[in-house]
Amino acid sequence: MKKLILTAAVLFISVQSIFSQNVQMTERLAVRMNSLNPVEYTRVLILMKDRIDIEKLDRDLYEMNAPIEYRAETVINTLRNKAAQTQGPILSYLNSEKESGKIKQLMNFWLTNLIFIECTPDVIYNLTKRTDVDILDLDAELDIDRPYDEQPAVQSSQTIENGLRVIKADSLWKIGITGAGRTVMNIDGGVNGTHPALSSRWWGNNGRQWYHSWFDPISPFSTSPYDCATGGTYHGTHTMGIMCGRNSATGDTVGVAPDALWMAAGITDCPGSSNPSMNIAAYQWAMDPDSNSSTMDMPDVINCSWRDPSATNECTSSIYRTVLPAVEAIGTAVIFSAGNSGPGAFTITPPKNINIDSVEVFCVGNIDGGTLIIRNSSSRGPSLCGGTGTLLIKPEVVAPGTSIRSTWSGSSYGTITGTSMASPHVAGCIALLKQAAPGMTGKQLKAILFSTATDLGAAGEDNTYGRGLVNVNRAYHRIISTPPAVSNISFIQEGFYNASSDMLNMTDTVKIYLRNNISPYSIIDSAKGLLDSLSYNAQVLFTNALTGTYYLQLIHRNSLETWSRSGGESYTRGKIFNFDFTVSQNRAYGNNMTLIGVKYVIYSGDVNQDGTVDLSDGTMIDNDAAIFAGGYTVTDVNGDLIADIADAVIADNNAAAFVTKATP
Repeated sequence: MKKLILTAAVLFISVQSIFSQNVQMTERLAVRMNSLNPVEYTRVLILMKDRIDIEKLDRDLYEMNAPIEYRAETVINTLRNKAAQTQGPILSYLNSEKESGKIKQLMNFWLTNLIFIECTPDVIYNLTKRTDVDILDLDAELDIDRPYDEQPAVQSSQTIENGLRVIKADSLWKIGITGAGRTVMNIDGGVNGTHPALSSRWWGNNGRQWYHSWFDPISPFSTSPYDCATGGTYHGTHTMGIMCGRNSATGDTVGVAPDALWMAAGITDCPGSSNPSMNIAAYQWAMDPDSNSSTMDMPDVINCSWRDPSATNECTSSIYRTVLPAVEAIGTAVIFSAGNSGPGAFTITPPKNINIDSVEVFCVGNIDGGTLIIRNSSSRGPSLCGGTGTLLIKPEVVAPGTSIRSTWSGSSYGTITGTSMASPHVAGCIALLKQAAPGMTGKQLKAILFSTATDLGAAGEDNTYGRGLVNVNRAYHRIISTPPAVSNISFIQEGFYNASSDMLNMTDTVKIYLRNNISPYSIIDSAKGLLDSLSYNAQVLFTNALTGTYYLQLIHRNSLETWSRSGGESYTRGKIFNFDFTVSQNRAYGNNMTLIGVKYVIYSGDVNQDGTVDLSDGTMIDNDAAIFAGGYTVTDVNGDLIADIADAVIADNNAAAFVTKATP
């Protein structure tokens, strides 16, 4: 035994001597190493050197105004490919050590180039000598931001909680902004999935597999959401209720976005320890629940009320500086509670006590919704990492978090006080704004909430209230206040096109719809314009559409309804939008156009506008031709102001080819 202890001492001296040369080791892991015996296992996070500069990738995607779908798929695939290309050698080593019994657990990640192991000290020693490893950190125990004043509550006779009125959520409900079509998520102690104010809107009850809707690394055999309720606190159920809780039978509404669907990860404060590796696994799952980067099944916002109390090296080698930006880069907003360690300065709990930019890492303080005064326990800034102005000040905003009534065990309700109750108010606001502006990222929406908050306390931004109380109604009106810019939509009707003169036979009125790019492809906006005979361009103004990704739907009086290509087009309110159908067949959904000369044209001849060119259209043309009908008539397919055999030929040829509309 003495020989083993001596060997261990030499090993740790060796670790420290080469640590500065190759691998950074966080303070908490170094401390842990000095207390280990040679056969004791410890949990370690390995951050690889060769990893994507996620902040640069994020900036590049903003600069190119990438559509939200393209952004998500690009980020996920880029990160996944980097991990696949670089982790082979170290995984080979780690798996060999696992076979020898020196590693009990091993999990590799792609959201950042990271690996988790539970291993003996000599494995850590060997890792410090590798040239492909950047940082080694302890996978320490996490905790929730402990709440206060937990009390049972009854179902309310009022249908809207006061906190929801304070942040102006009810103002948006009145105009139909309720979070419909959006998804909220929490990383917490689980969710009571049978609560009548929540169960109907769990994604697992709305067409998704349970494992794409619920993540549980602690009890991985649970197939539906539950709240582990350690200490009797239904903390996760409570925070989910604040985001989206509503009992449709009674109308009792405790949630900011009562029509949003939800997914959840049950981790924090559950039986056994919870660790950063589990939260990282939850974030990675949330980014791509079905392991298919082309499906938009990630949440719009993730609410977090946990803390990493022993975190060290936060401003330099913290794992959170790579993990959290990766989640935000796909377009998801991450919202944290500020902590309940106030009122002293520098009491924001890790990891939300750092700032990467003005809205990341975004944390929320707790005010009393009746008095609008900060709760004494609410943690205060400034940021641990220094800086000036907004970068230094924390929290970012405040929201009601005092005596908040929300969902609890069974079908009951309870009240809790804490910043854990304030942050889901802000997360719910993201869901409301995302319904209004589906093409905007979570970071963009956070920035708007941040800039439209109502100042409280001392004038200006401060380390008690941050920018102030969130006002989601003001944020919504900031989004829609940008005036629309002109859209140039170019296309050619087959019958109207004269290839020899390279122009249309006439200028004509067209209607163009913007439709949601996600089923059921709802109409978002429409505009009417004149299609110019020389430029094939219709200049239109979409007055209602916000920034988003949409399908274009072309409607012309005797042409086939035609949609733009699969996936939709990125539209930014206030910026000129151009789309030209004529340059390529794949500009139309299903390639549903034909080529005349060098121009692609939409099919003509759907005179009765039923989505198919067939005998019924030909009959209408023949009947008008028989009476020599002229003028502006739908049966004039070629635009020469008379219905005759030339129009019938166009329709008959397309009917013979079974031409029909192609739509998502």
